[in-house]
Amino acid sequence: MTDLTPFPASRPPCERLDGMPPGIVLSRLAGMGRMRITASSAGVIHERIGPVDRVVRSGGTARIEGAGHAAIVDLAALSTVVLDRGPPWPGAARPRLDFLDIRGERLFSAMPMGGLGRFERTLARISRTPAHAPARSLPARRDSLRTMTPEDSARHPFCRLCATGAKVMITLDRIGLRQNWHGRIDGFTVTMGYLTVESPDFRLHIPAEAIARWQTGPRGLAAIGPEGRPLGLTLISASLA
Repeated sequence: MTDLTPFPASRPPCERLDGMPPGIVLSRLAGMGRMRITASSAGVIHERIGPVDRVVRSGGTARIEGAGHAAIVDLAALSTVVLDRGPPWPGAARPRLDFLDIRGERLFSAMPMGGLGRFERTLARISRTPAHAPARSLPARRDSLRTMTPEDSARHPFCRLCATGAKVMITLDRIGLRQNWHGRIDGFTVTMGYLTVESPDFRLHIPAEAIARWQTGPRGLAAIGPEGRPLGLTLISASLA
């Protein structure tokens, strides 16, 4: 049965979850149903979508596991969790959990994709205090006039993956987080200056000119930005070797 319980509208737009350590809040994702976990780096957005099967803590890390997905979080990199009801983009009204790093910036976010009642009930007994919205570190605004040229470096490996139908692992690394997805890519779209890979359980958005080149290394193809630094995006596939 679909849970259609509305999310309470009377609470502050942002609340810090003071009553529970971030690692424990993280472990509760496994009880929240279908989730979108979003991380970004240098404008590249990596989103896994689907139920979190389990969260396994080992030493100072937590591994978020689901079908086709995995993420490893360095618990020492987390400072707090904010329940944020502000829209992550225009027209979006779903709440999310923002896991903040020690600088107070969003390391990643977790958004419920089903009914909100289950999400709220999971958090109901955690004490909270009003908080400011965290630094969003959002990518550049999408612009209907912005284009991505056919020669843009972001396109090249995805054209090959679509042509061969080979499986690929797509990983985004940030300090404190590594998130990956694996599967096959049937196609991609280019619109409003972004290349978008989309499947039922995954989204990847790459802005135009974000990738200057791809560098072959021991962990696959690594995206290199215009300033010569790795962006944290890596592709591993037999078709790209």
